[in-house]
This record gives sequence, structure tokens and C-alpha cells, in this order.
Amino acid sequence: MTGNLKLLINFVWKFMGTVRFGNDHVAAILGFGDLQWGNILITRVYFVEGLGHNLFSVGQSCDSDLEVAFRRNACFVRNLKGADLLKRDRSINLYTINLHEMASKSPICLMARASFTKSWLWHQRLSHLNFDTINDLARNDLVAGLPKFKYHKEHLCHSCEQGKRKRASHPPKPVPNSRQRLHLLHLDLCGPMRIASINGKRYVLVIVDDYSRYTKPDILFLHVFGALCYPKNDREDIGKLGGKGDIGFFIGYSADSCAYRVYNRQTKKIMETINVSFDELSAMAFEQRSSKPRLQRLDLTYAPSTITTQQPSEGELDLLFEAMYDDYIRGQPSATARTVPPAQEPQVCQSSTASTTIADTAPIPTNSSSHATNVPII
Repeated sequence: MTGNLKLLINFVWKFMGTVRFGNDHVAAILGFGDLQWGNILITRVYFVEGLGHNLFSVGQSCDSDLEVAFRRNACFVRNLKGADLLKRDRSINLYTINLHEMASKSPICLMARASFTKSWLWHQRLSHLNFDTINDLARNDLVAGLPKFKYHKEHLCHSCEQGKRKRASHPPKPVPNSRQRLHLLHLDLCGPMRIASINGKRYVLVIVDDYSRYTKPDILFLHVFGALCYPKNDREDIGKLGGKGDIGFFIGYSADSCAYRVYNRQTKKIMETINVSFDELSAMAFEQRSSKPRLQRLDLTYAPSTITTQQPSEGELDLLFEAMYDDYIRGQPSATARTVPPAQEPQVCQSSTASTTIADTAPIPTNSSSHATNVPII
């Protein structure tokens, strides 16, 4: 921040709050702009009227993916690769920065984070170029006209996921390797050793039980139910210009392998695959914008010994995910009124069944001995 308005370009008058100094004095931040000093560009510099010295913000540097380290006699500003961008010595109790020395030594650009709109604007202007390359162009000044910001990928790009979808790097794991102790052992034989042990042994045998060994639970596979996702298009009739990825919705996990269950919007079918990427932030935003869930009901029948699922038709699946699809892809409001036909009356079965209802208030399951009850899933 600075108190000299003449140093700033592209200045915007905007009250940004207040700042408190060490002597308990409070000053107002009246706006922000860019500071251009030779080949140095420092973005988003706050203007504080009456400030006698120019202050360097450590927090803004950390937000720009820079590391600031303070030592006894010096201060260092480094990038994520460990390269020193700035080094200043300590004078009395302050670490001072001389802009004249900075401009004469090396071209340094302390870049601020670009806004959400600006990041995706340049991503589309550059024909959906990946963000790492865009940041290299801006940081190394390889092109003219590209603002010197740190561009971030806040969510998945719809066009990139459909046009650049690839297979996952490892095959799915069908079932756990072992289900009881001593069912599967991992053996590692080391030797012969050059020097024998006290008992004259030259080999070491390490035995690890696959079932009982300690491992931390891995929850990396968890995803938001109903999230927008992009499964890989494995059909053979794609064509040269066809999309490599489809649009789908995450509906659960496979019971037989380490795969995800996805409703494919293009094929109108439920598929199991690991070649999929998720856009969970869109699902969270959809829930916040909607006053109530838009999903309709699916009917399931529970028997005492087996569980029978009534497979929904293509029309029912489209109706189930249509509101989220319109909100994600087509950009239509999620609160658009839609006429939903009334649910059919449940069919009465003579066999003994149990019914369970899943609702917002999570009621206690009830048992019945005379008829089956349809289960609405919300």
C-alpha cells in the first residue's frame, strides 16, 4: 500500500476497508491501482491517504503463490520452485525495498490473482489453452496484451472435458485381495548378507499380512451425489470431430469394482467407469440456488431376503436429472415450473416385505407383514 496516488495507474476509487497500524492509528483504504516502475509491475496496490511510507503486503504475495521468508538480517521472496525473486537486507528494525535497485537488476513481476471472469475469458480467447501455459505466457512476458495476473482454474471447463477426455492411468480393482487373516501374505526375502548374524543367518524374511496390516482409510474417492461429471466416450462411432467425453451425473459407486456409477446423458444409460472427472462445485451451487430438491421419485421394493430394484425408463431418468442439466449446461433457471404427472399407486404384493422411507427428517423404518411399499428417494 502507498500514500502517493501519483505512483498508481489504472486507479479505481473504492472503499476497501480500514487498516490499523502499530500505534493504534486507523486509516481508510480509498482504492487500488497498479504500480509501474521500469520493468516492474505490482498489481492491486492499495491507496491509503496520508501514509508516509510504501508498505509491502506479505499476505498478497502468499495469495500470488509466492513464499516470503524472514531471516535475521535479510528477507527473501521466492516462487514455488525455490528461485529467489527478491532479497532485501534488514536496516534497524525494518526490511526495506529499493525500487531503483529492483528495476536495475532483474525484471520482477509480483502478480495478483486474476478474477473469475478474467481467467475464463482468456481461457476461451486462447482457444481453451490450459491454465499452466497461460500463466507461463503472463509470467515470462512471452506475448503482448495479456494482463499480468495469476490465472486460476476454479472449476472444470465444459468444452475441454468433452473434447479432451482421456482414459484413467490404472485399471479398476475388482474385489479386495483378502477377507481374513493369513488369507494373503506378502513376503520379502532379503539376502544373502555379506556378514552373518550372531546365529549365523544371512537372510531376512519379512512377512506382512494383507488383511490385518494397518492402513489409514482413504476417502479420496468420495464425490457429491448428483454432481455433474464427464465420462470418457468409449463408443466406436465417435468420428474425427466427435466429443471424447460425454455429459453425465454421478449416482453412486459400483459394488463390484472401484468404479463410479454415472448416468450418461448422451446414451440415456447408467454406466460404471473410472474414466470420469467431476465438477462438484456446480452441484453445490445448484443446491444453494434451489429452494427444494428437484429430483423426482424412484420406486424400489424391499423383500426380506433380496432387494429388487425397478429399473427406471429413459424418460424417467431424463425427468430425474433434467433440472440439473438445464441449470448446468443450458444456463436456464433451476426454478422453472414443470408439470410432473402424479405418482402411480403402489402395487400390492402378497409376500411379506419391509418398507423404508428416506426423507429429510429421517423417520424410523417400519416393518409390514402384508404389503410392499414404494420407497421415494429424494
